[in-house]
Amino acid sequence: MKNILPILIVFLMSCSSAQVSNNAPFKVNSIHYKSSSKILELTLKNPLPQDITLTAVYFRDTKVEWTKNTGKLIFNADFSINDRIERPLILHADPKKEFGNQPPVKKEKIPFELTDNECIISYIEKGETKFYKAIVTILE
Repeated sequence: MKNILPILIVFLMSCSSAQVSNNAPFKVNSIHYKSSSKILELTLKNPLPQDITLTAVYFRDTKVEWTKNTGKLIFNADFSINDRIERPLILHADPKKEFGNQPPVKKEKIPFELTDNECIISYIEKGETKFYKAIVTILE
C-alpha cells in the first residue's frame, strides 16, 4: 500500500488542466467581435511563424475553428454557424404534426472560464497545442 500511494500522487499531479498563457509567440494587433455579424476578427502585426498554426478560438462559451484566412495577417471565426444548426421546433395541438422534432443539441462545455470580453486562442507550436488568453473589443 505504501508503494501505491506515491505512484498515485504522481499520476494525479501529472493530470493538470491546459496551461493558458498571456503571452503569445505572435504579435496581435487587434481582436474585434462584431455583434451584428457574429464574426471574431484577429489581426496580427506580423505573419505567423512557420511552426505556428492557429486552430480554434474559445469565446462566449463556444469553440469555433478559424474559418477564413484573408491574407497573412487577418483570421476570422464565424460564430453564427452555431445559430444556423438549430432547427425550428414545431408546436401544435395535434401531436402527430410535431413528429420530426429533433431534441436540442447539447452545447459542449468549453474547458475555460471566460468573461464576455475574453477569448482563448488555440494554436499549435512545434507539434504542441497551446493556448493564449486575450481581450476582445466588442463592436455593437
